[in-house]
Amino acid sequence: MKQYRLRPFVLPSIYILAIATIIFSIVLIGQQIRNFQNNQDLEYVVGAIVDDATPVTEEKKEVKVIKPFTSEKVTILRDFYEKDAAEEKQKNSLIYFENTYMQNSGILYKSDEVFDVIAVMDGVVSNIKEDKLLGMVIEIDHNTKLKTIYQSLGDIKVTVGQAVKQGDVIGVSGANSINKESEFQLLFEVSHNGKLINPINFFGTDIKTYEE
Repeated sequence: MKQYRLRPFVLPSIYILAIATIIFSIVLIGQQIRNFQNNQDLEYVVGAIVDDATPVTEEKKEVKVIKPFTSEKVTILRDFYEKDAAEEKQKNSLIYFENTYMQNSGILYKSDEVFDVIAVMDGVVSNIKEDKLLGMVIEIDHNTKLKTIYQSLGDIKVTVGQAVKQGDVIGVSGANSINKESEFQLLFEVSHNGKLINPINFFGTDIKTYEE
């Protein structure tokens, strides 16, 4: 039987090829290990940045309390009564009704024409009612300590439980039975911590002052 033998150069070639394959495999494995380590380092760095990052909060802008109307034709008919006010102011804060002088608990506004009544701050309409003397009344809660009351309205644009934004029209001016000097009036009151305060000192202040 004829026997076949490898040529002399075949064995060295196989040996070299095997060595080259082993070296290539080692290099490839080493590269993969380095890539894995680099990825791990990257994840660690990114994680460290995220963990150490301080959340950036946008500073709240100052928002001021506005008046309950926008018309420039609205004027004050009766002032808010304060015992320490000047005599002239006190006289203008008394309401005469059925042979009795009453201290005005808000500011009574008037105009020669109907005007929109707006919410002075964000809030929720907590009550709507009709008063025999003061006409239609809307109460808006701004928090548990602050409430605004809009009285002598001729028409209502909101409902109880409705959330309103500052400047939203909630009604229009109307009349009342206490003061008949104008058909277009608004009696506006502010209750803070259960006490009625002068709206004049309320307007233009930062809303944050009244946050709970």
